[in-house]
Amino acid sequence: MKILLRIAPFLFAFLFLNQELTSQDYPVVRCHSVEAEEARRARNPNMETIEQFEKWMSKTISENENRSSVVTTIPVVFHIIHNNSSVGSGTNISATYINAQLDQLNNDFRKIVGTSGYNTNPVGADSEIEFCMAAVDPSGNTLSEPGINRINRVSKGWSAPPYGTCLGGNFNDAYIEGTIKPQSQWNPNDYMNIWVMDINCGILGYAQFPNSSGLSGLGSNNGSANTDGVVLIYSSVGSTVTPFPGAAPYNKGRTATHEVGHFLGLRHIWGDTNCGTDYCNDTPTQQTSSGGCPNTTTCDGVNDMVENYMDYSDDSCMNIFTNNQKSRMQTVLSNSPRRGSLGNSTACSGGSGNSCSSTVSSFPYSESFEGGLGAWSNGGGDDFNWTRRSGSTPSGSTGPSSASNGSFYIYMESSSPNYSNKRAIITGPCLNLSGAPTATATFKYHNYGSNAMGSLDFQVSTNGNNWTTVWNVSGNQGNSWKTATVNLNSYTGQTLYIRFNGITGTTWQGDMAIDNFVVTTTTGGGGSSCSTTVNSSTYSEGFESSFGLWTQGSGDDTNWTRRSGSTPSSGTGPSSATEGSFYAYVESSSPHYPSKKAYLDSPCINLDGLANKLVNFKYHMYGSAMGTLLLRVSTNNGVSWSTAWSKSGNQGNSWQNANVDLASFSGVVKLRFDFTTGSSYTSDCAIDGFSIGSSSGGGSSCESINVSITFDNYPEETSWQITNSSNSVVASGNNYGSQPDGSTINIPACLPNGCYTFTIFDSYGDGICCSYGNGSYTVTNGANQVVVSGGSFGSSESSNFCLSNASREDVSDQIQEDIVLKVFPNPSSGLFNIEMFTEGDADEVNLSLYNLLGEVVFAKAEQTERGMNIYQVDLSDLSAGTYLLNVRVGSQMRTERLVVYR
Repeated sequence: MKILLRIAPFLFAFLFLNQELTSQDYPVVRCHSVEAEEARRARNPNMETIEQFEKWMSKTISENENRSSVVTTIPVVFHIIHNNSSVGSGTNISATYINAQLDQLNNDFRKIVGTSGYNTNPVGADSEIEFCMAAVDPSGNTLSEPGINRINRVSKGWSAPPYGTCLGGNFNDAYIEGTIKPQSQWNPNDYMNIWVMDINCGILGYAQFPNSSGLSGLGSNNGSANTDGVVLIYSSVGSTVTPFPGAAPYNKGRTATHEVGHFLGLRHIWGDTNCGTDYCNDTPTQQTSSGGCPNTTTCDGVNDMVENYMDYSDDSCMNIFTNNQKSRMQTVLSNSPRRGSLGNSTACSGGSGNSCSSTVSSFPYSESFEGGLGAWSNGGGDDFNWTRRSGSTPSGSTGPSSASNGSFYIYMESSSPNYSNKRAIITGPCLNLSGAPTATATFKYHNYGSNAMGSLDFQVSTNGNNWTTVWNVSGNQGNSWKTATVNLNSYTGQTLYIRFNGITGTTWQGDMAIDNFVVTTTTGGGGSSCSTTVNSSTYSEGFESSFGLWTQGSGDDTNWTRRSGSTPSSGTGPSSATEGSFYAYVESSSPHYPSKKAYLDSPCINLDGLANKLVNFKYHMYGSAMGTLLLRVSTNNGVSWSTAWSKSGNQGNSWQNANVDLASFSGVVKLRFDFTTGSSYTSDCAIDGFSIGSSSGGGSSCESINVSITFDNYPEETSWQITNSSNSVVASGNNYGSQPDGSTINIPACLPNGCYTFTIFDSYGDGICCSYGNGSYTVTNGANQVVVSGGSFGSSESSNFCLSNASREDVSDQIQEDIVLKVFPNPSSGLFNIEMFTEGDADEVNLSLYNLLGEVVFAKAEQTERGMNIYQVDLSDLSAGTYLLNVRVGSQMRTERLVVYR
């Protein structure tokens, strides 16, 4: 989520992190590590100099360049220093934020795909360093909260917070270094100690730099062993998914990432002097620290790497360690005292490694919680438990009304005291995947409630300590069960721990549920062979005499059906085929809604034998409660699937054309039409006229185009569509949340000659350039000419273009002289009046309403007359939220934002 308060970097000195800090007249100081090091040098003149440390570092980096790739896991203990407070209040922060912080460290240091720690920069590195929560204390006693040591400062006799003094604006850490650390530290050879407390003088955190190896001619250390570790202000602890409330922009866990970087030997990216050096050749020389997330060039004509974790940028801006920074950290882990022993510590496993209480070795494995929790159990280190239930959850307007499969499911009850941001963990059995070439997990989930809904993670671990999020969903997903599919192929050959990690939102309307969990595997060779394979240069299917080589998929809820003429239900489905007499469709009448799956699988298709890899088909998605249609691709004969194309919502009562490029795939593949019904019977979906390999895109003359989008720092906000002169959507794209920030995608399509409108949407309303990343977009025609371009806009931007010999002059007789549009009342609970004044002659006006994903949710055609025209639209059946109304007359279009409230 973007920061609503956008303030220039020169104002950062006046920003404060929380109410307690605001009462102190001290500006935020992102990092105190260098100053702390200087203070230690002043107290210990025999410490080695920076130059000596870097001489040693340079030598040992060279000696370790050829090291083999090994992941080092560091045990972590968070010492929570509180002022006699209950857990979850004041500085005694809940385990939710501590666990989120550990997740953020792992995402950032491992550059995990699909998280905010991922980047596509060519020098971006996976540091091969992981962090785990300590399972035991130094005496071997099991921790009730893994990785957490809560310390009541009153029982210790320590002074009241905030800690450190601030005379004249200069921070003095003597009390922390001389009293708190030595009296609370755990063995620094076995634990990375992180102290979490309220700090004086606006300091966010600091770390102790590592000692060198004691090579001849060098000083002995960079600090005492009993002060070694990291200090963080409590309000900086969290993650990009679970930020600490009210402490933006430094509340997403990146202060810890920054300070642990220091702990492992990294310097500030600007070298703590004007255009100084951080001893890393792949980080551009930078004049000074950055604030916010600027686009600046300072020292060497190259853009500053403000995304680097070792800068002072906002937490949301950071996402990279470089290869040279990785080398420095790995050198420290290989050679530096205390750092070098952390990788051998057994603190996360209690000395012997975590064991599985239950292990599944026979697949498929399934659990629907009909007879109990089975092999699943509620985990420790969270705030409350998952519960098994039948029927509705106790709270209205949240949670499911019944199970997805059978009678029971498990869920998180979000009523007080289980919100805000409270965590519930449920752990499944271990999965023995030693004999499985491939593995896939599927499950049903239900996240329904307020717009302040929380988040749900499916996480895996190979040791029961370090957890990786392999699937995540956040926010209100609507009042229906959804299906998740998770590829576990990268964990085959191992024993895998699994768990669900749920975090509630900020209200009681945040119940989340899980049902019908299934794990499937293949045995030997990675899947069965194809029974039928298409090897010709083109292949097509119109379902005229049968389904041909297509078959009903397994594991779904209902089937696709061949039909001629209209579907049985009124107000949904096509009235006839788009070509010939028959088409394939899904009937959504009861019991086939809500959210029921239907799979239709192609034969195996040898892509290498095709003239090209362009898939063309017609689809019809008409109905007020329309669901979602996916085209999915499998490279292992249906063992696992990836989504190549998707469409959701009412697309109007006409056949639409889809073009999907499979250029990123090769060899033999299988395709699947995967349809999920909507919330009522009015969600029939149909397909017809499938072809692949034909350069003409299904037999009609068309011109190739390419839509290229470079995202800003929030790809999930972007969607787009292309509409023809009838206002029908002929191409579109959305759901880009998995794309890395700043990345570029190219989407090919093939459109018949004619004129079109390209519209790009941003759900936050600030375009894709330039406040939060330099995004842009272009549409190029078959001659590689740019016909549409942009990047700086608000909620949406529309541009007209024509292909081949068509031009806007061809339809000049339809162009209106001018359109003046007014919508009232706005906001409204559902009924909107639309006043439109036009100077043109009588014509048809098309009213189309889009949600902020770019999906059509309402469409209507009316007649216009010269002068004032008044229309009414009733949107009372839509969910509360913001929508975009497009009004088109001829080639003229106006867009208005509508707000529906309840």
